[in-house]
Amino acid sequence: MGNLGRPVSTEIRDAHGEYNLSVVFNDHLTPQLVKLNGKPFGCKALGAGSYHSLFVANDSGGIYSCGLNNYGQLGLGHDVNQTELQLVEALGSKNGLFVEGGTHHSVVLVTDGTLYTFGRGDSGQLGTLDDPGTGAFKDSPQEIKVPGVTGFRAVACGSNHALAVTNQDAIYSWGYGDMLALGNGVEKDELKPRRIDWTKTKFGAAKILQVAAGGQHSAVVAEKATK
Repeated sequence: MGNLGRPVSTEIRDAHGEYNLSVVFNDHLTPQLVKLNGKPFGCKALGAGSYHSLFVANDSGGIYSCGLNNYGQLGLGHDVNQTELQLVEALGSKNGLFVEGGTHHSVVLVTDGTLYTFGRGDSGQLGTLDDPGTGAFKDSPQEIKVPGVTGFRAVACGSNHALAVTNQDAIYSWGYGDMLALGNGVEKDELKPRRIDWTKTKFGAAKILQVAAGGQHSAVVAEKATK
């Protein structure tokens, strides 16, 4: 599917249609340089979804993607899989800061604090759709706007949910809410970013250092507990 950012060998299957294990080992299980236009690609940030990858170029700050694209999770304006790095042209003028991938969606934070999502959104994981149907997706970047929020400084992407930290040190979550993964006390999907109430936790007003998200859980690193 191209999630490694390089062409798939034509010899990956043998004459009988079975996987050629030696080719799989050399092409997929051995680390190799990721290249762009035949040259080693330098990046300053990267993120891996289940079947796709995202990169921020070291020199230009441009956002690149590759891999499975069946729900538009590469942000290229279509749903065709890509075996090599492709520039997300819709964000061409932006300077990427963090890139995160979920199962079939992506989240991008740029240096001006703006947050974008693209890919599958039927559980609310894009944070921008009002009434998504089954299999709903957006194949181009959608800006997340939250009233009163001037910008974000950190983001994390779970399988089907996401977390973001604002410049004012508030945490918002959205997407698939099973197993209380969103931290809001209810097992309910959130279609739009909802602020997590830290006054109910021992973290109090502690500075948030880092957020992370998994399949159906989330984690936060705080500087100091105040209660």
